[in-house]
Amino acid sequence: MRFNFAATVALFGAAIAAPAPQASSTPTSKETVVMGKFKAFHQLVEGVVNEISFTITSHEVAGTSSYACSAVNRSGALAFSPTAFTCNGGVENNQYSFQINEVDTKANTYNLTITHQTTSSLSGQIKIDTTCRAEGVRSEYCEHPDDLNVDLQASA
Repeated sequence: MRFNFAATVALFGAAIAAPAPQASSTPTSKETVVMGKFKAFHQLVEGVVNEISFTITSHEVAGTSSYACSAVNRSGALAFSPTAFTCNGGVENNQYSFQINEVDTKANTYNLTITHQTTSSLSGQIKIDTTCRAEGVRSEYCEHPDDLNVDLQASA
């Protein structure tokens, strides 16, 4: 009986003294964010895009963070890739941005790249189909009200 008690105490003590497994410090190589409330504005129907806005929601270990993304140029077309527009919000030192790759105003589609500025810089492309309506005499307002998942991953 003494041996069993002594062995149990020794094993229990060793288990307590053993270091706990540490969280991996390796950066995540992929992430899925949720894009919502996508809107675009054209001053002329089927003309250049003057404004784009949407939200990004990320679900991370620290919790959920929301970001507001927008780009506006009332006097002309928005700049396309490689120009990047920074999203606002979320936690400090955790930044998202987007680039406009292609806009097809006849098909009402927008192709964007979303980037999460991490050690490994995660990014992913998404093609957004929108529904448009006249806004004023010659302008057009397009939107995709539903949420869309965007898969981001480290570039190879």
